[in-house]
Amino acid sequence: MTLPTFCTFWAPGASILALVCNTGLSLAAAPSAAGVEFFETKIRPLFVEHCYKCHSAQSEKVKGGLSLDTRQGLLKGGDSGSAIVPGDPDRSLLIKAVRYADEHLQMPPKDKKLSSDQIADLEAWVRMGAPDPRIGLPSTLNSQLSTNQHWAFQPVRKPPVPGVKDSDWIQTPIDAFVLAKLEANGLAPSPLADKRTLIRRASYDLTGLPPTSQEVADFLSDESSDAFTRVVDRLLNSPRFGERWARHWLDVARYADTKGYVFEEERRFPYSYTYRDYVIRAFNDDLPFDQFVLQQIAADHLSLGEDKRTLAALGFLTLGRRFLNNQNDIIDDRIDVVTRGFMGLTVACARCHDHKYDPIPTADYYSLHGVFASSSEPTEQPRLGTTPNAKAYDDYLAERKKRQEELESFRIAKEKEALTQVRQRTGEYLLAAYDGRFLGNPSRGEGFARERKLHPATLQRWMSRLETWGKEHHPVFAPWVAFTGFPTNEFASKAREFTLGLAVGRQSVSSSPDDSETDVTPATKSPLTLTLSPSDGERVGRGAIGRSDSTLAVNPFVALAFAGEPPASMKDVAERYGKLFADVDKRWQETLLAFEKASGSSDAKSAPPAGFADPNLEALRQILYGADSPANVPSSEFRRLFDVPTAQRFRALQRKVDELDAMHPGAPPRAMALVDNTSPSNPRVFIRGNPNNPGSEVPRQFLAVLAGAKREPFKKGSGRLELAQAIASRDNPLTARVFVNRVWLSLFGVGLVRTPSDFGVRCDPPSHPELLDHLASRFMEEGWSVKKLIRSVVLSSVYQQGSDHNPRWAQIDPNNQWLWRMNRRRMDLEAMRDSLLTVAGKLDLTAGGRAVDITTEPFAARRTIYGFIERQNLPGMFRTFDFANPDTTSPQRFSTTVPQQALYMLNSPFVTQQARQFVARAEFKAQPDDAGRLKALYRLAYQRDPAPDEIEIAVKFLKDQRTVSQLISEPVVWAYGTGQYDDAAKRVSEFRPLPHFTGQAWQGGPKLPDPKWGWVMLTATGGHAGNDRQHAAIRRWTAPFDAVVTISGTLGHDTDKGDGVQGRIVSSRLGELGSWMAQKAKHETKLDRVEVYKGDTIDFVVDCRESVDSDGFIWAPAVRVQTTGSRAQAGAATDWDAKSDFSGSKEAPKPLSAWEKFAQVLLMSNELVFVD
Repeated sequence: MTLPTFCTFWAPGASILALVCNTGLSLAAAPSAAGVEFFETKIRPLFVEHCYKCHSAQSEKVKGGLSLDTRQGLLKGGDSGSAIVPGDPDRSLLIKAVRYADEHLQMPPKDKKLSSDQIADLEAWVRMGAPDPRIGLPSTLNSQLSTNQHWAFQPVRKPPVPGVKDSDWIQTPIDAFVLAKLEANGLAPSPLADKRTLIRRASYDLTGLPPTSQEVADFLSDESSDAFTRVVDRLLNSPRFGERWARHWLDVARYADTKGYVFEEERRFPYSYTYRDYVIRAFNDDLPFDQFVLQQIAADHLSLGEDKRTLAALGFLTLGRRFLNNQNDIIDDRIDVVTRGFMGLTVACARCHDHKYDPIPTADYYSLHGVFASSSEPTEQPRLGTTPNAKAYDDYLAERKKRQEELESFRIAKEKEALTQVRQRTGEYLLAAYDGRFLGNPSRGEGFARERKLHPATLQRWMSRLETWGKEHHPVFAPWVAFTGFPTNEFASKAREFTLGLAVGRQSVSSSPDDSETDVTPATKSPLTLTLSPSDGERVGRGAIGRSDSTLAVNPFVALAFAGEPPASMKDVAERYGKLFADVDKRWQETLLAFEKASGSSDAKSAPPAGFADPNLEALRQILYGADSPANVPSSEFRRLFDVPTAQRFRALQRKVDELDAMHPGAPPRAMALVDNTSPSNPRVFIRGNPNNPGSEVPRQFLAVLAGAKREPFKKGSGRLELAQAIASRDNPLTARVFVNRVWLSLFGVGLVRTPSDFGVRCDPPSHPELLDHLASRFMEEGWSVKKLIRSVVLSSVYQQGSDHNPRWAQIDPNNQWLWRMNRRRMDLEAMRDSLLTVAGKLDLTAGGRAVDITTEPFAARRTIYGFIERQNLPGMFRTFDFANPDTTSPQRFSTTVPQQALYMLNSPFVTQQARQFVARAEFKAQPDDAGRLKALYRLAYQRDPAPDEIEIAVKFLKDQRTVSQLISEPVVWAYGTGQYDDAAKRVSEFRPLPHFTGQAWQGGPKLPDPKWGWVMLTATGGHAGNDRQHAAIRRWTAPFDAVVTISGTLGHDTDKGDGVQGRIVSSRLGELGSWMAQKAKHETKLDRVEVYKGDTIDFVVDCRESVDSDGFIWAPAVRVQTTGSRAQAGAATDWDAKSDFSGSKEAPKPLSAWEKFAQVLLMSNELVFVD
């Protein structure tokens, strides 16, 4: 036996040459699951919407000979050659065409050019090798064939347990199904694993933590036949079980604590942790899985009693990406997580077209779309219980009231301003409604409104109301309807003839209240009449007003507006209406103001006026203020009326409230819930996925392939409860199969079905179909108990096999498809990190609560499941160790082997901290000699004693390390701050260290811009200048000894926005040494032979110049010694590089002792991070 292998995160035996030679990208290789998902969600819909009309089998003629509806068509290309070069976007004709890089090669045509995001998606797809799952001819949907023949759509049966030759090996029925396959393929199972391996395997699989030395010793000494059963039952009943198995489900649920990119909105979900805690509790309580399904889709429809904690289950739906609040994308994400997560069906692939492979028509996708579109998140999320800290809760309430009042006060004032502006611009809306009456397409109407700087929804309401008013005589808008019917070339004559018919009575002139202007009003309050007698006998205008025999009422104020010179165009008509309504609104505001003044000077309380006493004047006011007024903006649309500064201020105030909810310790836990809309509605199919191109209406109902011929529309509210019931039904052939396959995957590393979230017609059949149905049927028979399911698998001989390689069996079954041995697996991130903390004796087992930052110093010791998951900027540690992408539902984790993993274990401050803590444990310190200390470390790390050869190697290692010369403790030479450069003195007049380190940058606080420090920031490669000259970004190097140094680097600014940045190198003793201005340019910043004395500082200063826009920069200088002075220590560093030296530490790192180094070796070993 040898010392455990060191640095195992690199594939054994893999040569650099082999790795390089195998990086070629080819469409011939099977695309990865992630690649297929990217193609199906990003690329295929893009092709369907923008390309298939001209380049597919649907085209009348395939243009340019290029077909994009098959993989073969892409590779073959058209008349100009192959469309793509997998892995190389710049050499791909398709990319050149969509970029418009060549004026003779542009696709689609100029008026339909792809957006920058769509082009970026295509580039990313080609760069990843252009994964494309389409095989053969363009596929068509054949639902009958798929339904009748595909195994996953058949009912779950309970197959008979097969007979086998080696019946002694059988412990559970599971073993018989597996052994029958092994015997049929000429294979035999491996011997059972030794007891130490077995308890370690079970402990990690069931709790994600290693067993203690005492637990291992107790198991090894227990000779009873049910010893392992008792171990398994103990682990299943541990609260750690829920934490481990919840993490598996959270991958499926695409759990994160943030929303993704949401512009200036608060990015954190305030109560995401309540869903995570719900899932942990569900697994610990062995909540039946069918109830688990119901609660996560429709908990708000269930009878919950007084305990409302179950409402947190709805986080399954609400905690996905927010897609800049694009509701259709949010709904698509919810459809995807429900259908793939519970049923293994890629229903989201039917968003733009019928599913290319599975029997899922687009209509079924939109049936589900209607379910989720008929649900919404309540303004105030439901509370889940009391807050234990009463004082913190009182503080929270007080602060929230203060912030909410500030927000509401601002909102009310700005909404009032916005409404006033909408009413004052009535004439402009009227003219736009007339000019845009033939636009038709809603998307064109929206663009038209924005061109005129009008609110699209308000314009749409005006157009709708005018259409309604035009269908019957309306005293206010009858003249408008008439004017709109005049042909343009006859407008002047028709308008003159028409206005003569407006019989205006006597007029009176009265002074306005402030004598500043006059109001002209009819002397009579009775409606004026309009008598029309056209000379040609034809109608004048449209509708009833044009009949020659009609005598109809017209509002006298409207008639008066058209007295005198007739309008010359519809623009004149709109302006007269606009002025009339502006005058009416002004008079109403004066009336309200007069009432307020009168009320303020009187003790008597009276109701404010409800309207004008004059019915004709009130009829005009109702157009602006009535319940059906097009000028009444719904509360949901107000923010779209705000100008940019107002919208930014509103978001900032809202963010302050949301921040408090997300971070204040007194904020009570709430559910991220959904509720049904008051009036659920049936959806329309979006043609090719375009919401601006609605098709036929479809009912809210379940998938036809599963519901069968008796399918009926959902009747209860949105339909979420009925959807959940259909998914959780024992008659659903998918739900139980999909989940038991996920359990098998978690225990064996590979599922019985290779694609855990795709049971569609393209998936591989199960390796053991009878076993899959046995597990599914038994799962349902036993009340959907997850613990019973797991227990039955773990107690099987299949699970308890050893993992040793057998060359003979490997020749027959190299991928272990028939399970002749257990699969050796590397720990996932959570188990690895939690193991390091456990071995170091520092794991904090506090359960539940808000997420904590586990990636930056001082490192939190909570279990990894409680770590804060930043969706948009997932920390490097998570990415390095293959954490599930929280942007979308993740069916499984793919284990990679990359150098970054070994580098993390070697260099991470977290790992070295655990190594120090490891040898600080009491069990280690209590030992009298090295042999005892070695035993203590091995027992803590591996739950065993070291072998003699391991002791020999370890003793030699420790001896060698003790004889190594004591490393020089280098001082920290780099500091990161902000301050001001004094132009007159040519020196930095002030330097203030930046207080916050994010793990990647030094800045003023956790978010940019910081209220106090602004935008100033420094990273390993550059940073961002502050908001003014007093907040320059300063990277400071302090000379550790006397020397002559060379300074080199490149100052870069890569945008044409703003006026660039000013960079300077400034010596504390010599003053300014160099200065450079960079605006969309790069400059070498090299200085030779700079003399420094110990303690001198060299500042690399970057300020914003005049403009504060786009002041990000690149500058990672290097300092190298040319000659040293007498005070330099032997062996001291002579090169400093800002990029590689960048750190979050303000102190020099303390070197590891010999024992600490040895402890780190153990923490990095195969034996610790792999599970046999």
